[in-house]
Amino acid sequence: MIYLLDTDTCSFILKRRPGVAERMRQLAPEDVAVSTVSLAEAWTGAAKTRDPADTRRAWDHFFKPLRVLDFDARAADRYASVRAHLERRGKMIGGNDCMIAAVALAHGLIVVTGNTGEFRRVPRLEVEDWTQVQD
Repeated sequence: MIYLLDTDTCSFILKRRPGVAERMRQLAPEDVAVSTVSLAEAWTGAAKTRDPADTRRAWDHFFKPLRVLDFDARAADRYASVRAHLERRGKMIGGNDCMIAAVALAHGLIVVTGNTGEFRRVPRLEVEDWTQVQD
């Protein structure tokens, strides 16, 4: 299995949230990816901190061993289908979450997020929440 980390999960790992960081350590770097959408979200958050340069370095260090997947034409095609589907049903999710879901669908990945309420609205998207206790 290959996982696509949502930005919130990346933040939980950086902050060493119990359970989440341990789960990440069980995986090889090649089994984990992030999207350019999550990079943009993380770097925006860093730019808003009291020490943007230091926070950005921490994010860059975190992202360095991971595979970074672009929001490319394949993802854009998935995005269009997902967004149209959700809008027709009146169940739209945030634009960035929709793009992250589209990247996951384009590459056949499992999204790891604490925001399951939004991501589970996306048809055929596999979702895991590492903040929940695993049996």
